[in-house]
Amino acid sequence: MTIRLASVLAALLICGTASAFPIKDKPVRLIVPFPPGAEAFDGTARVIAQRLGPALGVPVVIENRPGAGAVIANQAVAAAPPDGHTLLYGVVTSFTMLPHQLSKRPYDEFRDFTPITHVARSPLVLGMHPSVPGSNLQEVIAHAKAHPGKLSFASWQFGGMNHVYLEMLKLSSGAEMVHVPYKSPTDSLNDLLEGRIHLMMGGTSAFLSLARAGRIKLIGITSANRSPALPEVGTFSEQGFAGFDYAGSVAVLGPANMPRDAVKRLNEEIARILRAPEVIGFFVKVVPTFEVESSSPEALGAMMKAQYDYMGPIIRRLGIRID
Repeated sequence: MTIRLASVLAALLICGTASAFPIKDKPVRLIVPFPPGAEAFDGTARVIAQRLGPALGVPVVIENRPGAGAVIANQAVAAAPPDGHTLLYGVVTSFTMLPHQLSKRPYDEFRDFTPITHVARSPLVLGMHPSVPGSNLQEVIAHAKAHPGKLSFASWQFGGMNHVYLEMLKLSSGAEMVHVPYKSPTDSLNDLLEGRIHLMMGGTSAFLSLARAGRIKLIGITSANRSPALPEVGTFSEQGFAGFDYAGSVAVLGPANMPRDAVKRLNEEIARILRAPEVIGFFVKVVPTFEVESSSPEALGAMMKAQYDYMGPIIRRLGIRID
């Protein structure tokens, strides 16, 4: 009996050690689907990592895995051991929009990941070259209808929000506008400033600074309510265009089947970090329309599923496919 009891206690001790989080001699990798220097994602991820490491008592290192519309980064996390030491600083649209455009992916968005917390959301702002007549969406759409095919709009991520929303606007308004795809937001912004294209979605500090300097006009924002950063810019819905209040989000996820204690610890520590005024200040400095907000794992999972269901019929109707 004593030997059996000792064996049971030893087994419990081993299991308890194996499930402990964090593992003290193992760093946490926070995988970012963008290259170094992309401040809105890489920069904000580093701000969190710098504070999360001391809170956990282990190093938190950033690992940049850009490419394939976030599929490379997502796959790296889906395939990792579910011990809480590999996390994704995820682009939510790669879970809610991309699956409707790309039929073959090396993971299942809702089976192979563990939601941990929402981090921040940001609506996009529709910018326009000053040469285009009008100061709001209705006037611009009226101009586009009066001059079919004369207005052009840029996208810098085929199938991304900056593309899908303008295709939605084109379809819902009946205005004939020309889509011009670009490889980067920098290239498209340069052409917008030169008047070679007329419309583009954006939201970074540089984009909004150009508007304040009068080099572009801001005529609509994709949020349910006006942004405190841009109180003068009307939402799409209040200008008569419903269904455009879906903001892009950043969230932290891990591989499927993570231990509950690891999920709980990470959720609590990241939520505490996101409440810090200096962290909120950094997010808003990079993207003035950022709304920093943590969530429970359950709320994040429900939000992602709702947005996935919402965007599916829209993308199918638009016929936007990557494969």
